[in-house]
Amino acid sequence: MTAIPPDSLRDRVAAALRQQYQIEDEIGRGGMAVVYRARDLRLERHVAIKVLPPELALDPALGTRFTREAQTSAQLAHAHIVPIYDVGERDGIAYFVMALVDGGNVAQLLEHQPRRPVDEVRRLLCETADALAYAHLRGVIHRDVKPDNILLDAESGRAIVTDFGIARAIEGSTRLTLTGAALGTPTYMSPEQAVGERDLDGRSDLYSLGVLGYQMLTGRPPFTAGNSMALLLKHVSERPRPIAELRPEAPKAMCDAIERALKKAPEDRWPTASAFRDALLQGSEAPSWRSEREPVRYPSPVPRNKRDSASPVPRSRIAQGDGGATAMPVVSANGLVLEPPHLASLTAEQREDLRLWAGRVNLLDRVKTFRRYTLYTAGAWTLGMISFGFGVAEAPPLIVGPLVPIVMTVTLARRGASLRLAGLRLRRVLFSRRSWRVFAAAPLPTSRQLRKIATRAVLESAHGAAIRRAAEERAAILDVVKKLSKADRELLPDVVPTVNALVERVAHLATTLQRLDTDYDPAAASAVATRIAQAERTDSSTEELREIALLRRQRVSLEHLARQRVTLAHQVEQAVLALGNLRLDLLKLRASGLEAGLADVSSATQEARALSRDIGVALEAAGEVRGL
Repeated sequence: MTAIPPDSLRDRVAAALRQQYQIEDEIGRGGMAVVYRARDLRLERHVAIKVLPPELALDPALGTRFTREAQTSAQLAHAHIVPIYDVGERDGIAYFVMALVDGGNVAQLLEHQPRRPVDEVRRLLCETADALAYAHLRGVIHRDVKPDNILLDAESGRAIVTDFGIARAIEGSTRLTLTGAALGTPTYMSPEQAVGERDLDGRSDLYSLGVLGYQMLTGRPPFTAGNSMALLLKHVSERPRPIAELRPEAPKAMCDAIERALKKAPEDRWPTASAFRDALLQGSEAPSWRSEREPVRYPSPVPRNKRDSASPVPRSRIAQGDGGATAMPVVSANGLVLEPPHLASLTAEQREDLRLWAGRVNLLDRVKTFRRYTLYTAGAWTLGMISFGFGVAEAPPLIVGPLVPIVMTVTLARRGASLRLAGLRLRRVLFSRRSWRVFAAAPLPTSRQLRKIATRAVLESAHGAAIRRAAEERAAILDVVKKLSKADRELLPDVVPTVNALVERVAHLATTLQRLDTDYDPAAASAVATRIAQAERTDSSTEELREIALLRRQRVSLEHLARQRVTLAHQVEQAVLALGNLRLDLLKLRASGLEAGLADVSSATQEARALSRDIGVALEAAGEVRGL
């Protein structure tokens, strides 16, 4: 789609809305919208008018979604939400008019002072959480909580959240693409957004708000990376550094509340924005996720884990309040506490899981327990068989000795199945020298392995970094594939061959680019153009005309070679990003199950295969050009 020049867009907006609004100047521009300061001619007040960005303004379907979401957001009336005065679409321009907030935003605060005072952080987080709680209970999910979308009132300094629901309008026609452009801001995206989940609920907003809280306290976001894809992978797979290590004076209760909001799984975070706000205000220690699993109360959209969210909690265990549902202890008729409050809200599956692991919730503790229990079971089998043999010969009661190791083996098998569901390989759990090595990332390719892909000269050139990134992505993808069950692997037979072929294509592209860098001198094109210009200014003989024709042909070849270099470099980046997309979709498949992730993995595999074919064509064309 052809981009609309900024001045042209402003003129179109001014012409479309001239009867009611006078457009003054542009005050903001981002990936989702352009904002203009304007004057309401009827009510004699200044307002802000937000319209679709230039590259999207000509899409009628997107304009309709944009208007519909703005109309939904206009129903929100809250002290910490920017009010929307008008919504519409006129002369092809989708727009909405909102209050003009001229006190800046949180992003500008962080630019001035990255680490904010604790009281200010608590106030801004609570005010934002209050706005989110109000919107969530009315079925509106923000989807793009970030510092730029939290405005500040110039007089009071209170936080005012803007752009509710606008991200959903853009999402209707956007997904993670091969160029790495993702909906929203990768720094603040939740893990479920990073893997392409569409059925989000309010807990996704809480993760984004937790990222913002972490940044305001520590002066830096929890994750940073060299590109968007690597950053999204960190949101999915890495744990942030504890806040207490970066800012020791921060209150422990606040750190715990923010770190709970940053849990990878939505069900492990605060169940509602109100609960998050109350934890920040109370100042008491935030309980762990195991000790307070509250029901999630969002009318729309439905959370992904429908079974858990739909499981009714007995009314005898719930006390309804303004802050959300709170688990109450189960008390007998004579006043004895049969079940403490921190266990009352657990589901049947969670209770069974706790019994299986004797109350252990930390995955590393479970790995250590499984390794010890395996040794105990092996010892029990040895003693059981010895007692069985002795019982047959001397003491018949000892014949039942093998019953104990049989029961232990059943428990061991159930625990092994639990660890496999967590994404661990039992072979690695049992045979790693140290328990923590079970969680080690996939090993990076060695220098010897890289030299099998490309020569040392290519690896040491400017294009060697792309080969290393592609090899690292392949190692990570193969590691994820190995951890899938055999049945899941059989449903994805094309993944490994496609990945190997794409990595080989990247190596060929890098090698071709390295040769082109050697053969092509950018100064040669300008030198040829200078010679042509000089020859054309004088009267030329037949020989000189023939020379000019040859020079022009040489200039065309050099220009084509330059364009080919740009194309090949772009395809290298696309190939590496395609591998990253495939890795993310595989992580989604492993985390969410086959039905949720199979379609995305298949789509990513097809994209990678098509890209590999395109690269092959480009390589052939580059070979022909070099032969000229």
